[in-house]
Amino acid sequence: MRIFPGERRASLSAGELADFGLGPKPQMGPSPGLWRAELGRKWHEAFRTDSESQVSRDLEVSHEVPVRGVFLRSGWTIEVEGRIDKLSSAQQSLCVSELKTTFFPLPANEDALREKFPHYFVQLSAYLALLLLLPENSSKTIEGELVFADVSGGGFVQNVPHVTEDMEAFENKLLLLLDFLEERRASQKRRTQFKFNPPYDSWREGQVETLHSLKKVSSLTPITFFEAPTGFGKTGIILSWALDRMRDGFCDRILYLTGKSTGQNEVLRTLQRMSPGRDGLRFLCLRSKYERNSGFEDYHHNQISRNAEYSSHSLLSLFKEGTIPEDSLVREANRLRIPPYEIIRSALPFADVVVGDFNYVFHPGSSGLLGDMGDYSPARTLLLIDEAHNLSGRVASCLSPRFCMSDAMKVVDFLNRHRGFRALTRTLTEWMDFLEPLKKNQVLDADETYKASDFVDSIARTVQQGPLPWEQAPPNLLDNLWLFSEASSLLEKDSMPVHFWSPENQSVEVACLDSSTHLAAELRAFGMCLLTSATLSPFSDFAAGMGLDTEEFQVSQGSAPWRKGSLKTAIDCSADTRFATREHYLDDTVNAAQTLIQAGQSPAVIFFPSFSYAEKVLDRLLARHPKTKVVLQPRFRGLREANEFLETSLPASQALFLVLGSVFSEGIDSLGGMVDRAMIVGPALPEVNSLREAKMESIVAKNRDEAFRKTYLIPGIRKVNQALGRLVRAPGHRAKVVLHCRRFAQSAYRDLLTPDCRDAVVLRNPKDLADWLADQENTVAWNP
Repeated sequence: MRIFPGERRASLSAGELADFGLGPKPQMGPSPGLWRAELGRKWHEAFRTDSESQVSRDLEVSHEVPVRGVFLRSGWTIEVEGRIDKLSSAQQSLCVSELKTTFFPLPANEDALREKFPHYFVQLSAYLALLLLLPENSSKTIEGELVFADVSGGGFVQNVPHVTEDMEAFENKLLLLLDFLEERRASQKRRTQFKFNPPYDSWREGQVETLHSLKKVSSLTPITFFEAPTGFGKTGIILSWALDRMRDGFCDRILYLTGKSTGQNEVLRTLQRMSPGRDGLRFLCLRSKYERNSGFEDYHHNQISRNAEYSSHSLLSLFKEGTIPEDSLVREANRLRIPPYEIIRSALPFADVVVGDFNYVFHPGSSGLLGDMGDYSPARTLLLIDEAHNLSGRVASCLSPRFCMSDAMKVVDFLNRHRGFRALTRTLTEWMDFLEPLKKNQVLDADETYKASDFVDSIARTVQQGPLPWEQAPPNLLDNLWLFSEASSLLEKDSMPVHFWSPENQSVEVACLDSSTHLAAELRAFGMCLLTSATLSPFSDFAAGMGLDTEEFQVSQGSAPWRKGSLKTAIDCSADTRFATREHYLDDTVNAAQTLIQAGQSPAVIFFPSFSYAEKVLDRLLARHPKTKVVLQPRFRGLREANEFLETSLPASQALFLVLGSVFSEGIDSLGGMVDRAMIVGPALPEVNSLREAKMESIVAKNRDEAFRKTYLIPGIRKVNQALGRLVRAPGHRAKVVLHCRRFAQSAYRDLLTPDCRDAVVLRNPKDLADWLADQENTVAWNP
């Protein structure tokens, strides 16, 4: 559907009009696959053949007849088009026949069919109304019928004639649509007039200048990369920029995506500050269905159509101070006995800003949610992607189906309890035999890869081509089956290389090695895109990961003059922390850590590339210095636990051992201003495994050094830069940082460090380290 509020005009198909609704819809389950489409095609062919055999001199029969027209209602022009299955034309009459295949038992009471399939009757009424608009039909009698065909095996056909009540349902549907269209028109006017509050009580040095620069740069191309230091205040700046774009009419909706829920929380807090109140900005956060519906599992989806009848006004009334508060959402869910997720989904069309996860645009299984919004158009949407340095890896991961033995066993057990699916059961049993001997991190050889590909394609075809007991199957089991279709589609795309490997025992992952073509296609669909992070550099490599050419994007960088001199950095070359050699230098690492701890009164923070490495250093340090108070971070389940750990452990310890790339990489502000000494042990290169080696080999033909740089160096140093960003969060924060590994002195590593660390002094021995830490000066060479 396309809406042109200024012209009071809308354009949609008869099917879209029939399906239009403002409340949650009953769950239809997964697409039934190619078998249903093929079955429908055969029934339509038989329908056509039967009709042609009944043609007489007085009756002309046509099939797949295009029809279109304009309905004028309440000052709106509503353009509707469609295609009629069968049109029987006599001299003084017309009859529209629409064939609908169903598994609903036939024959059935006509009222029961109208309750089960109300949209079919509205679509039929739309065709009759369109035919009535044509002058040549003014003197004709126009009738219609729905032809239901039971395809469950009996083949029973039931004709249900169109009645007056069906046309009334069509007119009511138009009224519902008009209510929505008027709200969209009012919303457009509101967006061009509303004022929003500044994101901060006062602007920091450099923020206003950066906002002006961003406005200028982003006007040159549809896609902009925006990099600014951690703690700079990127969220408020890009929301100010985006809301300006919306107010100026460049977009109808803002879609703000992050890689983690912690990032979403910060966006929501900022929007709450910026929202002027009831008649201003409206925003919603999309949580996953499983997270949002926790505690509401007994609210069955098939009750929705009877319980939830929303209008634009009733949905808008749920918004309080810009959004739908959690307590209001829970009350509404309990009142209607429908899941909270469905209420949020129903309210999405009325939100100016939608906050959610990467998956809602880039995962094939989740992206359909936005498409269900009545007036959603990527071309009229501004896409903001925060934590964009994670996007390529996350999307490649979500495009990589993973299969395991236990999931296949559950599917086979289910099919055995619903007999009659022997072909699929037999193939899945053979698939389990294939998975059983596979070991963790095993790389499938050419023969095993061929067998796995053949199994995936065979199971995907069987699932798509034959009816299965969908209604009785639990959702997670259906997800397991449809993974085969996802994998089959991935294997067909030459532009997306894959790698078969076993991430765990008795498992296979069809790993996507390069998601750039998928990313580029999605990004190009949007009217405007802004991708932001503190660690996008180097931009050419980031753009290549997005599949973008040089002329497709512009770069804007935030300047933070207050960061000048905030970090004093040194490279400690006394140790080699590579995995193969770190054991030989364990004493050197322990000595450097103890020297750092003893260099001041406040607690120190030491980052490690892994838990196991941190544990070894901690054990040896405590064995030598048992009175030193050091705490190793546990494995946190979320940001709240991490913040609680910092609040309690920092004041009570001399040092904290933290892990690079964990929850402390992003979303933690507590270290800034609390810690003035830190050490990063090693450049945190990713663990070598078959998947990363396959990614490296996929680009090694160009240059092996460059392949290593993209696969290992850039991701590793990015974690280091993220850790550095935790230490300086606001003006006045200062810290000395020791980069503990001789590799940091190599140009390939040093050149990827954040600019204010590239001129770090090199320390050769423990005395150099002690002297450097004792120096009270805290300044570094700074490159703006």
